[in-house]
Amino acid sequence: MVEGTYTKERRMTFNETKSARRHDTDLDQPVPKNEYRLQDCILQNLGVGIVSQFPVDYMHLTLLALVRKIGRMGCYILKLLRFRFDVQ
Repeated sequence: MVEGTYTKERRMTFNETKSARRHDTDLDQPVPKNEYRLQDCILQNLGVGIVSQFPVDYMHLTLLALVRKIGRMGCYILKLLRFRFDVQ
């Protein structure tokens, strides 16, 4: 299990970059009680490989992260503009 650390900007970072690749059989193994998964996934009953058969898509990898950053930049710029005009 990989543990992350929080930065000053309240972001989670994972310093360990070498981790084991996930496989379909990883989800079939029983999980210890201290893990995050509370129950089995209902998609396991479909009989397809959850890790190998579902693609990793461009939207979730790239676009959502960019939209999040642009939104945060916009909020930061609005705060600066409000402060600048309120001071005068």
